[in-house]
Amino acid sequence: MKIDDHSSVSTKVSIKNLMPSAKLDVQYVHPHAMLHSSIGLNPTPLLDLSANIGSQTVCLGGEIGFKTASSLLTKYNAGVGFNKPDFSAALMLIKGRVYEGLTPHTVNPTTSVGAELIRHFSSHDNSFTIGSSYSLDPFTTVKARLSNNGKAGMVVQSE
Repeated sequence: MKIDDHSSVSTKVSIKNLMPSAKLDVQYVHPHAMLHSSIGLNPTPLLDLSANIGSQTVCLGGEIGFKTASSLLTKYNAGVGFNKPDFSAALMLIKGRVYEGLTPHTVNPTTSVGAELIRHFSSHDNSFTIGSSYSLDPFTTVKARLSNNGKAGMVVQSE
């Protein structure tokens, strides 16, 4: 179904093995927003709901999952992002327990750098990783990263 302002609504029913499990998915898509829901069509269904809204510069989104058999939330995540042509940043809250922040930055057409910070609220642990990539030529890229616990990694990708 099309709506005048270029929004669309779609539904999909997935039936696996002709029973006993089926799922109903409903999506609403708009140029600056999206809503998706999914529910299992059985006596103890899983329910998933996700939504986001944004523009080319800023976005905000979240998802939640609920298991009806145990009345437990299986996932509850949220995030916000900021984007410019040479810089991006994202903050995410994962299951209300882990905060993750990351930012990639384009230094020039051949070089990018980035950083990631993860905070576990329950254990008060923090981790920090920095990395960089450099394009040697259109077909070869060198990437390296270093974390606060001393782990280092390097890869050379060639197409």
